[in-house]
Amino acid sequence: MNNEPLVSLVIPSYNGKEMTVNLLKSLKKTTYKKYDIIVVDNGSNDGCYEYVKKHFPYVKPLKLEKNKGFTGGANFGIRHSKSEYVVMMNNDMIVDSKWLSELVKVANSDGRIGIVGSVFLNDSNIIDRIGYIESRKFILQFKPLYRGVTYRDNFPPAIEVNHTFGLIKREVLNKVGLFDDKNFVFWEDIDLCYRAKKAGFKIVVATHAKIWHGKGQTMMRFPYATAFHYNKNQLRFILKNLSFVRKLINTPLTLLRLAGKSISYLLKGDFRKVLAIAHAIIWNIRNFRDYV
Repeated sequence: MNNEPLVSLVIPSYNGKEMTVNLLKSLKKTTYKKYDIIVVDNGSNDGCYEYVKKHFPYVKPLKLEKNKGFTGGANFGIRHSKSEYVVMMNNDMIVDSKWLSELVKVANSDGRIGIVGSVFLNDSNIIDRIGYIESRKFILQFKPLYRGVTYRDNFPPAIEVNHTFGLIKREVLNKVGLFDDKNFVFWEDIDLCYRAKKAGFKIVVATHAKIWHGKGQTMMRFPYATAFHYNKNQLRFILKNLSFVRKLINTPLTLLRLAGKSISYLLKGDFRKVLAIAHAIIWNIRNFRDYV
């Protein structure tokens, strides 16, 4: 075990003390032992920082005075880590005992691998996803692999994907930078994986690294912010990362889709989501200098 890399588990938490505590309890069964844990209290008012500091002395708690979103909390935690590998985690996760061993095994198997994701399952061991692949050449569309399939142990050890969420080699972060702070939440993993692939790294999923995920329980409490950040960041990804030709195709198509969503919300009387979509478009116009 001594020659195995140190891994830092970074867990941002915004008013999610109970979920964070459940994750920390789950992590105790992890068989891979060479890791440390960093919990970033992201401007919470639920006493998460104080509770973790008191009840989990082996955890490094950090506190931000203001909620800086998943990306801000993640980057703050990463900057306070010194490990060779970093694993980003949502606080509504529960892990299998061998999940981290499997991530590290796959990461070590090929020097070209830069990011390694886990298999995300629901409570019935039905796969939510084994990463995402781009399903079309010019129109931006991601397809989750094996969604709805019962998990089986005979998958190949690793499957290459376009984007996933999980272990990141320090080499990747040194070369392409951290998460995009302007994302705040949503699309940050897609953006980082895209930059990593462009820099020559492989993105894979370790198919025997199993995680049960609550699917964004923090953001479910904030429907306006969810609609704003998701649509803002989809547009941002297109304008920031795609080739000129793909921008010409995807930007108007995305705007048409957002117009359709807005009409649907209007008919339902959900005016706040209409405002959130308008806000997302205006935000990108105001930040257009990022894309030129």
